[in-house]
Amino acid sequence: MENTQSPRARPGIKALAEATGYSIATVSKALNGSPMVAPATKALIHRAAAEIGYRANARGMALRTGRTCQAAVLMPVTAARDYEWDGVEYTQILSGISQALEGSDYRMSAHVVRNVEDGCEVARRIIDEGLADGLIFSGIRADDPRIDLLVESRFPFVSLGRCRKPLDYAHVDIDNEWAAHAATARLIAGGHRRIALVNPLRHLSYAEDRVDGFMRASRRGAAADGLRLQQRVDHARRAFGPGLAWTADQRRCRRGRL
Repeated sequence: MENTQSPRARPGIKALAEATGYSIATVSKALNGSPMVAPATKALIHRAAAEIGYRANARGMALRTGRTCQAAVLMPVTAARDYEWDGVEYTQILSGISQALEGSDYRMSAHVVRNVEDGCEVARRIIDEGLADGLIFSGIRADDPRIDLLVESRFPFVSLGRCRKPLDYAHVDIDNEWAAHAATARLIAGGHRRIALVNPLRHLSYAEDRVDGFMRASRRGAAADGLRLQQRVDHARRAFGPGLAWTADQRRCRRGRL
């Protein structure tokens, strides 16, 4: 026999007002954390909301407040080879975002994108349709159209990485230039001279940062080598006289006539 019963309606704000004896306006202010409502009243209303199973209607709240309580994340999924997140467990990033949102009114919504161009279109739709209050994305390019769009639109966002343009926006990143410089300098200090940098594709912003750090350390190492060589030549000339030259590599030195 077919079940013709309609599903039980979820208690709304009117039911919560009746259960507590407060007006709908007071209940609404209490749920929204208004300072106009006494703490004791807020606590009572929140307890009653939990008891009757009240949950705010997200669509109605968005219409009233302009807030969706959604944090949108652009999640890259592609079959293309050499893609930035190829082989990376992206769920760990989603897990970290979810943990940061825990305890807040916000929920995460993941939007699958194939590439930067697709991500730009999805970001524009999120802005135009008001699907979220903010956006999080990664795989930042040196010249990134998503950042250009969001900065121009004044839409809240946080990027996992930073582009190479002098723009002011929120981002989370490590100092890749410093890391590459420190690693290269350490090898140079250990006596290594033929050093290779294994890097991702150059259109990614952090790849360019690593090249900068690598080159800065390499130039400094070459300059230091030149200084040490000149110091050894000066020492040899003082020791053997002005008519003698001193040639050297890193293994040996010998006397030679100019």
